[in-house]
Amino acid sequence: MKIFTALPNSSDTGWGLAGTQITAKLKHFADISDLSCKPETMSDCTVHLDSPLVQAIGNDLLPMHKNLSSSKHIGYCFHEYSILMCQSIDNLAKHFHAVLCGSKWACLQIMEALGNRKNIINDIAIQGVDTDLFYPSEKNFPDPDYFTVFSGGKFEYRKGQDVVIRALAHLSSSRKNVRLVGSWWNPWPHAALSMLASPYITFQTPKEWSWESLDREIQTSVYQASSSMKFCSLPRIPHEDLAAAMRLCNIALFPNRCEAGTNLVMMEAMSCALPVIAATAHGHADVTEQLPDWMQIPSSVKVFCYQNGSSVIPVAEWFDPDIDATVAALEVAYEDWKSGSGKLKDAGKKNRQAMKKFTWEKCAESFFRVAESM
Repeated sequence: MKIFTALPNSSDTGWGLAGTQITAKLKHFADISDLSCKPETMSDCTVHLDSPLVQAIGNDLLPMHKNLSSSKHIGYCFHEYSILMCQSIDNLAKHFHAVLCGSKWACLQIMEALGNRKNIINDIAIQGVDTDLFYPSEKNFPDPDYFTVFSGGKFEYRKGQDVVIRALAHLSSSRKNVRLVGSWWNPWPHAALSMLASPYITFQTPKEWSWESLDREIQTSVYQASSSMKFCSLPRIPHEDLAAAMRLCNIALFPNRCEAGTNLVMMEAMSCALPVIAATAHGHADVTEQLPDWMQIPSSVKVFCYQNGSSVIPVAEWFDPDIDATVAALEVAYEDWKSGSGKLKDAGKKNRQAMKKFTWEKCAESFFRVAESM
């Protein structure tokens, strides 16, 4: 069976990693022609294909490569902007014959927005995790003098790093051996600017758009929140080196306000057998059912708005994590680390085991199964 793909292809972003893996694993099931770097995807001319085409869907619910079309057009969707999504749903219905979402939560959002449009196949393709790259190791281990917390994902309001900073600032006010490791590189300035909406930290617009400038503002925000907490801001590092950084931490914290997927960096941390404290109201729910109750952060729905000049534009309903519950979970984790009673170690082992069932082969097979049925 012939399948065309036009998915992102890089190691810098979650989209790029997913696109690379899905394209590679689809070759186990079908004859794949990858157009991601071909002239066809860069052309202004419309190219109509006679076989199934798999490509990414943008936030406007349009194909990322708008000039490519097929009578069996399959899209992969990670959409967190629920209000904007409802306004753009006609784009999805116009261009795609099947849509696969990155989580059950996201799939339900699309289904509700589509309403009575029954002619579109709607399914789920949960990301995989490379358990051979992200694994626990005795060669890398945390500094015994510090309670070290890992936080990953590009720096933006939706990812909740402001909650991480505030919660750890509270913890470090009474405990001086707390350290935060942030892997927050963000190539998209507009996303970083969303942190101006935070009620928990003071964040200033960088003077110029570079990672160095953004990182200086992040460092300032952390210091203003807590001058006693140790903070290590990781530079942009190769994906294959991230596991080693994770293994130097005692726990990971992901109080994300919304994830349409299952949060690849969180899955990678769990695959390294890190215990995880996480919000579970959205896409996270598909990969966190093994977490004990005290490590699951409750949240409440709030409308998120963008400021556009004098206008305030509502764009999404997200899940605001309970800051007190986040602090309480960190305190339990800290005391377990200090006493060595084993809660964290047991939670890490369960995370590692849970991640073994999420493979890129299964993810790719979801696309093949849909293409085969069309």
